[in-house]
Parts: sequence; structure tokens; C-alpha cells
Amino acid sequence: TRKSRRPPPPSVVTGHLTSRQELRTRRNTVTFILQLGEALCLPRQTVSTSIIFFHRFFSRQSFATHSRYDVSVACTFLASKVDETPRKVASVVLQSHMLLERINKSTSSAITSEAAPATLDLKSEEFLELKDRILILERVVLQTLSFDLTVSHAYKPFCDLMSLLKSKYTSGGFVTKGGENVGQQVLAQIGVGV
Repeated sequence: TRKSRRPPPPSVVTGHLTSRQELRTRRNTVTFILQLGEALCLPRQTVSTSIIFFHRFFSRQSFATHSRYDVSVACTFLASKVDETPRKVASVVLQSHMLLERINKSTSSAITSEAAPATLDLKSEEFLELKDRILILERVVLQTLSFDLTVSHAYKPFCDLMSLLKSKYTSGGFVTKGGENVGQQVLAQIGVGV
């Protein structure tokens, strides 16, 4: 049997990016999403949902059409609502702006100062434009994904199993003949906090 191959993404089809450039762009943007999720104190599942939305979006849209960073911010904002860990749009916009300022400063060789990125004034024109752009892109993401926001995380069954094992090990379910609870030792070895 032949493996079914996914069609190339629109950015590659249109010639905007090569496959290698497209992969690098995706990786860099996923790193940005991870940093944004951390800055917003989002749970790992919400960040993963955001990354999935981002990949789904750009499997149907070209990187030439939309700013990858703006789309990733909209995906993170949407994922926070879908996974019921909502963040205010102002917080999302401010954190993303600070991260992007840091990224721009690190890639610009002209700026060498270690000064902290300037925060936006919530009443400034720039903030209002960014906020509006993110809210509009949220709707664009929803339409592009055909409002299919269902995400099945592959690691969810693993986490459930770890919780079950943790409860068994810590409840005395795994005790040696000498009365020693080996469960806590095993959990420590595999990196699960007791």
C-alpha cells in the first residue's frame, strides 16, 4: 500500500517559500508561541492547542497572506478560550508585543543595549491597532478552520495513566514484603512529583 501524502502547504505551492524555509518558519513561530504561553502562564495543553491551530491555519493559508506572529497570537488567544483558560486580550497583546520587541532587538545588529522592551500604553493608537488586528485574525482563524476547534492531544492518555500510577504508588498499593513503599522511588525515577 502507498502512504498517502499531504499536499504541500500553500506557501510552497505559490513559490513564496521552499519546503525547508517553510519548516524553519513554522519552527521559529512555534518557539514564539511557547514563549508567549509561558509569559501568559498558560497550561501546556492550551499552548499545544494554540500550536495545532497555527499549523492547521497555515496548512490552508499562505505565509505570504498573513503575518505569522499575528496569527500565532490570535491562535493563542483563541486556544485560551477553547481550553477554558481565558486571558484578557489586553494581556495577550501586551505580552506578544514585548516578546516581538525582544525578538526584533535580538535579530537587529544595530541595537546592542540590554534595555527592557517598552510596554504599550493601553490607550495608544498602536495598542488599539494591534488589539483590533488580533481580534479580526481570530475570526479569520475560525473561518479558515471551518470552526472545527476539536483537538485530541496525543499525550492526554499518557497523563491519565501517570495520574493513575501516582495514586496507586502513593496510596500504598505497591509495598514490598518488608513494608517499604517502592512507589515513591519509582515515581521519582521517572520524574513524576509525589
